[in-house]
Amino acid sequence: MVKLTDLAATILAQTLEETPRKKGQILRLIQNEDGCGLEMDIPRKGDQVIKHNDEAVLLVNPELNEFLGDVTVDIVERQGGVQVVLQEE
Repeated sequence: MVKLTDLAATILAQTLEETPRKKGQILRLIQNEDGCGLEMDIPRKGDQVIKHNDEAVLLVNPELNEFLGDVTVDIVERQGGVQVVLQEE
């Protein structure tokens, strides 16, 4: 199961507040060439929905959730943006 650090949850919530998006869209954890990243998407059947202050901030599809196992997602601010970092438990 995927979890978020407090910092990651706060940054994701702020990102959602500041980013123009279509109704119902929130951030989804995805696999990409750099490991994992984020993209806007809508909730789908079977998704893990992670909340911060009772607001949905992150979606994880069942296949990625199973592949990752028990990890904690953190966000590290880097020059030019943020990077998703996974910490195994």
